[in-house]
Amino acid sequence: MSQPFRRGLFNRIELSIGHSVDPAAATPEHLESLVRSLCKKNL
Repeated sequence: MSQPFRRGLFNRIELSIGHSVDPAAATPEHLESLVRSLCKKNL
């Protein structure tokens, strides 16, 4: 690792975790809507 702190030492990185999804319901459209709802909650 030539540049271990490329993002800076004190930059915030956020992780959002949603509920588990049933494999039968894991369509791309449904997953996209779940990701969009997570993004709206963090704004």
